[in-house]
Amino acid sequence: MDEQIITLITTGCINILMLLLLLFLIFQNVLISEKKVKYYVIAVTLAIVTITAENLTVIFEHLGEAFKTADIISNIIALGISGFIPLILVQMTEERVKSILHFLYIPPFLNVICLLISVKTGWVFYISGQNIYVKGPLHFLYVIVYLYGMLLLMIVNHMNSSRYQKRERLFYFLLYCVMITGTVLQILLPYTHAASQVIAVLIVIFYLFQRELQFKYDGLTELFNRQEFERAMQHLNNEKDVVIILFDVDKFKTINDTYGHITGDFCLKRSAELIKEVFSTAGYSYRIGGDEFCVLAKNIGEGELQLLLKSMHERIRQEKEIGNITATISYGYSFYKKDFHHDIMAAFQEADQKMYKLKQESNDFT
Repeated sequence: MDEQIITLITTGCINILMLLLLLFLIFQNVLISEKKVKYYVIAVTLAIVTITAENLTVIFEHLGEAFKTADIISNIIALGISGFIPLILVQMTEERVKSILHFLYIPPFLNVICLLISVKTGWVFYISGQNIYVKGPLHFLYVIVYLYGMLLLMIVNHMNSSRYQKRERLFYFLLYCVMITGTVLQILLPYTHAASQVIAVLIVIFYLFQRELQFKYDGLTELFNRQEFERAMQHLNNEKDVVIILFDVDKFKTINDTYGHITGDFCLKRSAELIKEVFSTAGYSYRIGGDEFCVLAKNIGEGELQLLLKSMHERIRQEKEIGNITATISYGYSFYKKDFHHDIMAAFQEADQKMYKLKQESNDFT
């Protein structure tokens, strides 16, 4: 075998080992839901089958005409299965596609049918007398299906990125770059088999990102959790012009006791959404306690802060009018200054005291 074939097979084997290791990590993760485990297992299994089939096409092509039938079967498997994997990831990450799920899988199924017909017609591909893979006149159908899956995955990721904060949106941008680069390489240089490699990397990155979110975000509100808040406070201790804004849902225990925990959870979630929406351009939002939230912002002045608080007041008034929120939210803030405060926790205590003073005076968001 020449060096290029050995390199392709070696890369494929490494990707398979990486995916098997990923499966082990997935089964060890007790925090991930059974539903997501199922989708990951399906996606990883299909990726391993695709990579194995692509490696076999290289081997069978090298072995000669005696392995022509095996070469055809391997190509059908590799070209057919790869179109399903992005859709599995879409189904795993986006619940809203349930109603149209069956329609989403139509293009890859049509691709498989065309591949099977190509055995007789050579529409998508055919294997020459010398056992060489040759593109057929309708090979672009496979390319379209591949692009369709990747594009759909990008759209869903873009929709989901609005749920997270700035740092996670940067991850999605980098993910798009990987997907686009791999797609371009596959189209321009098909002998590199970049598609299966990109899919393997894609699944691994997806899992690592989801695992990171488990440790950084609060499960109910999708704000950064207490651990991330404490890490941010340590980092900001040496910064200048930091603003700490605290929020507390008034009489939350009464809401829970009167209307039940489902209503209480909805109140917390909607309050968190409003805080994140209003302060997204100013800083990061955190859930630091049961009904307590915090925004850490940099480089904003008193005037800008008052405008944000006024916007928050208006949003809550609108939510109360339509019945989404029944509670009021108290607030307090402090401008951290190193030459005045002992450390950033002193500024936090100052904001906390202001918030409870306002709460007692009923001078809150009503």
